[in-house]
Amino acid sequence: MDKDQQPHSDMAPEEPVAVGNSADPVIMPVANAPAPGLGRPKSKKPIKAIIIALGLVLLIGGAAAAYKFWYQDPNKVVSDSFVNLFTENGPITAMGIASIESKEAAVSLDLSVASLNKQAQGKVAAKVEIQEGTFKGESFSLTGEGVYKQDGTVHVKASNLKEVYTKFVDIYVEDLANQYKSMGYAITEEEIAEAREAMLQTAATAIATFDGQWIKFSPSDLGNDANQEYKCLTEVAKRFSNETDMKELGATYQTNQFLVVKKELGSKDGSLGYEVEIDKTKVRDFEKQAKSTAIVKAFNACDKDADAAKKNDDTATKQVNNYESRTFQIWVNRWTHKMTSVNVVGISVDPTSKEKTTTKIDVKFDYTTPVTIEAPQNAKSFKEVLEGIQSLTAPVTGTV
Repeated sequence: MDKDQQPHSDMAPEEPVAVGNSADPVIMPVANAPAPGLGRPKSKKPIKAIIIALGLVLLIGGAAAAYKFWYQDPNKVVSDSFVNLFTENGPITAMGIASIESKEAAVSLDLSVASLNKQAQGKVAAKVEIQEGTFKGESFSLTGEGVYKQDGTVHVKASNLKEVYTKFVDIYVEDLANQYKSMGYAITEEEIAEAREAMLQTAATAIATFDGQWIKFSPSDLGNDANQEYKCLTEVAKRFSNETDMKELGATYQTNQFLVVKKELGSKDGSLGYEVEIDKTKVRDFEKQAKSTAIVKAFNACDKDADAAKKNDDTATKQVNNYESRTFQIWVNRWTHKMTSVNVVGISVDPTSKEKTTTKIDVKFDYTTPVTIEAPQNAKSFKEVLEGIQSLTAPVTGTV
């Protein structure tokens, strides 16, 4: 080996190296090289990635906590669902059943309602089962439809009136004949048939006019005072879409949250379930404070009776107090906070007779099905129908 050559090694020299050929060489310090097999120093990027990942974990964890403890706070979810239901301008379809049962009768309703931009249309199939009296054990079925337009015009149609009235007359006449027979009167089948036919003819004109016929009710069909009040209420109802008014009413509710989550029911089909109870004290406080909000003031201004507001004080409180027990469950979409279903079972007590009435409601809501609200084209005005009936029932005058 030439003496001017340095031996080859993978290890860098630890001493400074002289550079250049001058008498005073420049001395350059040499950093320690990595140990054999380790190569170049590792990049700091993995450390940065770990720090960023930890930051994301903390950020996501914080967001999840906020989601859980604020956005998904049970009482907030419940209150949001009611606000969204009242202020929704998009399509809403509600389908379900309801029933009311008392000592006298049991009523069951099959409901279908759709709304869009504060307009609505619906169908109902009703069945009434009589619990006592002459018609005990009998049932009567009716169907009805309705359309409500933004201008306050209402269209309604009832069907199956003739069948219901005919059944009513048959039972009534038979019972009446039996009562006379029990008192010793001789009632023939011909007399029973004549009485039945007379009762059917009495209402035949009205039934033929209304059965299956769309009837249009306009504000102009009402008396002047009632017309003005109705128009006023229709305009005030539109204020539920006013953000400022709803914020004011919402703030009043937040101060007096009378819908209190009693129990969380878990999740189902993307919705969160809650069992809710009503705080009677909060209902009273809300009702009193809400009187100062713009919406409630506007509603009260529509009533020309100055004493009406005083007479109706604590109306909601009184209605709540009449309930002996209730089960109130709602399901709300976890992301949109829109109500997806509601189930109510309540037992109310009449303050005078102490008789109990059981009410059950089970309704599901859909916000994706397209809705079109159209008024029927073949409707008769209420005024036209009323004048027609009056002309047929008016006494005949003059000579033959």
